[in-house]
Amino acid sequence: MARVLDDRTRRGIATTLAVLSALALLALVRVFLQSERGQVVDNLGRDTAAAGTAADYSEDFLTVVSTGFVAACLAALLLVAVVQRHWQSAVGAVVVVGGANLTTQLLKDVLTRPDYGVDIGAGNSLPSGHTTVAASLGAAALLVTPHRWRPLVALLAAGYTAATGVATLLGGWHRPSDVLAAVTVVAVWSLAVSAALPLRSPVAAEHGLEQPPPADPAGWRRGWGEVAATRLLAVGTALGAVVAVGGLVLVLAGWIGPGTPSVVRYVGPAAASFAAACALAWATLLLTPRTDNVVHTY
Repeated sequence: MARVLDDRTRRGIATTLAVLSALALLALVRVFLQSERGQVVDNLGRDTAAAGTAADYSEDFLTVVSTGFVAACLAALLLVAVVQRHWQSAVGAVVVVGGANLTTQLLKDVLTRPDYGVDIGAGNSLPSGHTTVAASLGAAALLVTPHRWRPLVALLAAGYTAATGVATLLGGWHRPSDVLAAVTVVAVWSLAVSAALPLRSPVAAEHGLEQPPPADPAGWRRGWGEVAATRLLAVGTALGAVVAVGGLVLVLAGWIGPGTPSVVRYVGPAAASFAAACALAWATLLLTPRTDNVVHTY
């Protein structure tokens, strides 16, 4: 068992990570969108397996996403929140999904891709809209899900986000930086909302009670499921990051290039997508306030 973070610490960490996510987004734009070397490296991650059976499956997977799909998923999440009378979480879910996806579309229109002759005539595709949808729905689900189900939802959210990001690469729809940028956009919104939400249950609020004393041994410790999920996500983040960085080093050293088999070139970008998805789910699970705390009287 592990004790939950106190409210001030939780808000501080969430705010700090939101700022770092925004800075990471700026770095991705500067390095992979606006520099020639970055465009070359980024294209190696896109031009990997954009043909054949894998590409066909990925396209079938991605075409499920539509405006109607997003609306239906968001309506289901809001229903879960409303049934539990978690009004603040419902508003937070709408803000995360709406804010992240509007930001992605705005960035697609505002950002330009300088033509260095790397892929002549190609426009900007950063951030990935499909990955933004997947990641934002996962983050919103964690906001409204009852606490005991959050570990499972966090793992599913990470898996869905990673699968969507990898599918966009397999199908040649996006470059690796597009996927990473989408996750950072969602991270900014999700962490900002988590920082804004109070660490206080709706039931407690109705009774005029603040959070229970930290000495409470029953309701204010993280269960084994949450501990296990956070550790799995942390390990996934670390392993994915190590593989992704290793692949980037090999590319910069010239050991991986256009002549390298696609499956080898694809490992690094896929690992980066996996690491980003795990990191987002880990942070959201750890820092989102509980919504179903019981009322304790003393």
